[in-house]
Amino acid sequence: MAKKRFNRLLIFAVISLLFALSLSGCFKPKYEVVTSISPLDLDVTIEGAGFYSKDTMVSFTAPNVEGYNFDHWEVNGVNVGNANPLVIIIDSPKNIVAVYRPLYTIEADSETHYTGKWSYITVTVKDSYGNPVENIAVSLSSDYSGSIARFYSVSTEKVSVDPIVYTDQYGVATFEGYFVSSGEYSCTAYLSDAPKIDRVFQVTVNPIDWLFLVYMGADNNLESAAYVDLGEMETLNNNVAVVGISDVSDSLYEYFTDDFYFWLDETGEMYTEDIGREVDSGSPAELQQFLEDFYSIEANHKALILWNHGGAWLDEDATRTRGIIYDDTSDTFLKIKEVQDVLETVLNGEKLDILGMDACLMSTVEVAYQLRNTSDYFVASAFSEPGDGWDYDFLDDIGPLDDAYDVAKNIVDRYFESLPYTVELSLSVWKMGCMDELYSEIDNFARELDQELTADLKSRILNTYYPAITQYYVDYYHGAVLCEIGDFIGYIYNDEGVSQDVKDSAYSAWVALDAAVPYSLIRGGGANSKGVSIFLPETYDAYNAYYSAFNLLDFWWNYWEILASHILN
Repeated sequence: MAKKRFNRLLIFAVISLLFALSLSGCFKPKYEVVTSISPLDLDVTIEGAGFYSKDTMVSFTAPNVEGYNFDHWEVNGVNVGNANPLVIIIDSPKNIVAVYRPLYTIEADSETHYTGKWSYITVTVKDSYGNPVENIAVSLSSDYSGSIARFYSVSTEKVSVDPIVYTDQYGVATFEGYFVSSGEYSCTAYLSDAPKIDRVFQVTVNPIDWLFLVYMGADNNLESAAYVDLGEMETLNNNVAVVGISDVSDSLYEYFTDDFYFWLDETGEMYTEDIGREVDSGSPAELQQFLEDFYSIEANHKALILWNHGGAWLDEDATRTRGIIYDDTSDTFLKIKEVQDVLETVLNGEKLDILGMDACLMSTVEVAYQLRNTSDYFVASAFSEPGDGWDYDFLDDIGPLDDAYDVAKNIVDRYFESLPYTVELSLSVWKMGCMDELYSEIDNFARELDQELTADLKSRILNTYYPAITQYYVDYYHGAVLCEIGDFIGYIYNDEGVSQDVKDSAYSAWVALDAAVPYSLIRGGGANSKGVSIFLPETYDAYNAYYSAFNLLDFWWNYWEILASHILN
């Protein structure tokens, strides 16, 4: 019994001793220390978190962080200064925060751009005192999958990683490119070396009203005119975007020695970028590649302009001389059927609002009929054009309510205003939806007239009417080949020797022609000239010289060819 009582007393004595020791501080409690950083998304850790005995002295160090300055410490929410390292005594639980401030800030406002225009997205980098900072690498990311397309070699490719641009002396980083489609997009600009320093902003992309695709074949003696026209295409008109390719000579001018793409930019000037290879503008594959690259740009209206020398369809069967888009370096040119095949392939059932040919002799019934399924309107000249070609200041005039017919008419008007002293000049607007009706009425007119081709009527046609008809293309060896169909119809309609059936068919053909060519201007033509040529050879030699090209065209099936041969036979 005495032994048990002793043990209880011993245990009591030990407990009392431990309690006394704890009161005296011999056994110190432990406190938790938590460390963190601000901003929380910085990829850095403050070493030293854990449990410490009371009154332990501990040192904490804030490491260097790219793009940030260490600013101060906060302990349990209280700013305790910026001494680094921080030395404190752990006398209670501690929440220690290393607070950083960015060296730089990015300023970016919401922006509005248009599809097809060469666009500039700008952001500004400033230091902590609000001063612009030069030579800072800035990157841009976006939720816009086709955003800011850049060009390498012959293809258009988006950079596989976010593009990087360095700030200029004003602290401005400018990202360049063009937009393919409209929408509201979120963009993030960030410092390339400190991605956590960023700025999110909105970019609104509106569809351009008019997109002009310009296929410029200037690898020949028209190169100087190409540079003039590029200057004329510069405009501040926000209704218009211009995107093109220019094939130039390697030797005529030092400024442009490489073939290049060009865009109308947001400042109204032409931005150019070397392609880095020789462009064969006379190749249908080149035309197709150009259209496949850029036709997808969203626009309310789209026009394609083929710019170069032109020769109608006259050598559709030949290896060289007359077609459109002559490339002297490659010794190639485009035939009309090749143009048709490319356009119908790329358009895939759609139609251009305007197909324009800033080239000689292209306003022919045969060319328009061949291309009838590619555009709503077709603008071309029956005469040879002066070297100056079209006046592209018409781009300044395009308003938000202008439709394709309005724009096509303005092209014609501006062309004539710019060339007041040219004696022979024409430019016509074709309404391509009327071409089937015109084909039918010409066919009927040719059949009716062919039935009454007496020797006397042939004589009047060849000796009286033919010399008075406007002649657009005269072969040096064989005589006139392309002549004004409006003049011819008018003379036959007014001929006293033809029947009423012929007159009626002539009138119907004229009505169809007037519908198919609703607007034209001509200087140096006849009273009934519409600026429209047709195969009406002056001699049988001329007929034979061009028949093999003519019979490759869809219009060959028209009875007109038979009439033309019977007039000469």
